[in-house]
Amino acid sequence: MEQQENANKITENIGIGEPILVSRKKSTIFIYIILFAMLLAAIFFFIFSGMGASNTTIKSDAFTSLDNFAQCLKDKGAQLFCHSWDSKCQKQKAYFGTAAIKVPYFECGIPNTILDETQICRDNNIDTSSIEKIAPTWIFANGDRTTGVVSLKQLAQKTDCELPQDISRPILISSISTAKHSNAFALSENNVLYIVSGSPYENAPTSFLQIFNVSDPSRPKLVASVSTGLDPTAVALSGNYAYVASDRLIQIFDVSIITKTHLVSSVKTKQQSHGMTDTLIVDGNHVYEIGDSDTLEIFDASNPSRLVPINSIDTDNSPSSAVISGDYIYITNHNSNTLQTFNISNPARPLLSSTTKTGREPLSNFVSGKYLYVTNAASKTLQIFDLSNPSEPILINSVATLYRPVSLYVSGNYLYTANYSVNAIQIFDITDPVKPVSVNAIDTMDNYPMQILISGGYAYLLGHATDILQVFDVSNTNHELIKI
Repeated sequence: MEQQENANKITENIGIGEPILVSRKKSTIFIYIILFAMLLAAIFFFIFSGMGASNTTIKSDAFTSLDNFAQCLKDKGAQLFCHSWDSKCQKQKAYFGTAAIKVPYFECGIPNTILDETQICRDNNIDTSSIEKIAPTWIFANGDRTTGVVSLKQLAQKTDCELPQDISRPILISSISTAKHSNAFALSENNVLYIVSGSPYENAPTSFLQIFNVSDPSRPKLVASVSTGLDPTAVALSGNYAYVASDRLIQIFDVSIITKTHLVSSVKTKQQSHGMTDTLIVDGNHVYEIGDSDTLEIFDASNPSRLVPINSIDTDNSPSSAVISGDYIYITNHNSNTLQTFNISNPARPLLSSTTKTGREPLSNFVSGKYLYVTNAASKTLQIFDLSNPSEPILINSVATLYRPVSLYVSGNYLYTANYSVNAIQIFDITDPVKPVSVNAIDTMDNYPMQILISGGYAYLLGHATDILQVFDVSNTNHELIKI
């Protein structure tokens, strides 16, 4: 990953020490040395006078653009009251990105007493008498108050504070309905999106592989739909084939002609579908699957139209995500709260290399460069592991996220998480890959996002509860303003 400096500070200190006594014979030479040193000092001062002489760290505009807006809210007497542990409160503060620390915020929670209130909240009649009534509350200088998550545009209108106008905003450019109970998707290199949908709990279960043309992301178009096995939970692509994992089955579909997509073969597996826990990966001539059977299964795909089982190995309890990097596959297990590393240099004989503790309920992982990122849904954290020794990931940092980050994706210097319970995409700047900085949160409008991927400056988001595919334009990396 390319590294970019967020801050530069250069300070030059050139001076002359105490007077030195010298002989008359050497005095002339010494004077010339002093004059030469002074000349050098003047040159350095001229060159670097605009760089760091004031001890001020220079920041990218992307991280300062809302500072003035947050300060204006404070100056105009606006005040935000809420519980910091509440998901809606977290979402409201995330709207300000790195400027959240400047928001005029008052904490209404007391540690270990979830529904209690601090005195300032009682004085301002903030109602936290029940879980249902807890919500961010804005109180303005004229006495008006607004309850719930408020957009930046509304705050600007209420206070006459000016929002920066020169920053492109991540915006929703399209959405399209999918089949009921959408579980997973995959995007091909030629901008074709494959979505699997279905549930084992319907009276008359129907399961589908739907294919959308997203060559124009602003106008996704359904071009094909075929039936699959019961409750498909994962899809992977390789050449002219789409592999679909469903209940105890992997099906291989020929997609060489999209409008004539058809099933060519299938193979039985150990994985029983009970929701969105399966992961399917095609890597070279092999296919890897994890799922509810607590095993990693490996198939020979030398003939891509017909898979042959070659081996399996036990994992920890409830594997939830997997990613391959080099000779290793990294698997998170959401019930045992672990990250397992398997050596697959010989796919026919996978070997467990290490097991590392994660946060609570790890649901997604992603490798970028020499780092592995893991999101933990229950502990609301993003963890960073060092892969300098790929057989044994080492935890080097952990940062807070919005509630229930269930999926993540890295693109360039940004990391994106899909946060299910708060209906948001959270964006982190990972210019320094070991110190992610939250810079944005995009409102997904009650879509309950389950999976996210980034391609060509667009974020594709699959909503599980609402069965909607959303596409956001995130091409401008100057992420700062949200929910306008």
